Amino acid sequence: VKMNFDHVLHPPLNHNWYHGWYHLALHTVSWNCDGEVFVVNLDAPYYPFLQELSLIRPLRMLSPESFINGAGTDSTTQNSCPLKWNNEDGFLGPPPGFTAEVKCAGVRSAHGTGPWKFDHTKYYNDDEAQGIQEVHFVSNEDWWGNAWRGNIERMIIKHYADSDAIAAALLDNSLDVAVGDKVLRPEQVQKFERDHIATHSFVNGPPLLNQ
Repeated sequence: VKMNFDHVLHPPLNHNWYHGWYHLALHTVSWNCDGEVFVVNLDAPYYPFLQELSLIRPLRMLSPESFINGAGTDSTTQNSCPLKWNNEDGFLGPPPGFTAEVKCAGVRSAHGTGPWKFDHTKYYNDDEAQGIQEVHFVSNEDWWGNAWRGNIERMIIKHYADSDAIAAALLDNSLDVAVGDKVLRPEQVQKFERDHIATHSFVNGPPLLNQ
């Protein structure tokens, strides 16, 4: 856990030009291990802290063996940030007032502790240059929560051209779930609630009030 915090929140990556657009990165000032307890200190009360820890980014728990040089990977010279951030001025240019230099090395694999394991990526027409069509995951049989997961063995994340294509896929049952902000237009959501209540359901998640 500490290694992931060391990399993701290494200045200047904790600035709002990088990971600070969720304010967890802005309010987190220090972290350390106290035996088996991981302690995080904030500069002020910040109620969405636990909520933001559960989001897909910026913090996720990557196995130490997946860092570019294993558990000994240096957070300054071999940071896990994306290689594309290594341009002449850094990603978007260095934030004002920061002089720390971080070299992005990326990661060598995507192994974590969650319920799914990456299986493979499918590209349009089998051509990486044409973009990702699907990303396939299989269940992690070693996950601690398998007793409550149910019998789902595979998850496929699909790319669609627009919200009309997503709505059509939901209606013809080629897509099981659509998740996210603005995936469907408000009028499409209303139509599902009004005309397809017998076959489809809609759930609003909790608000994220971090601004």
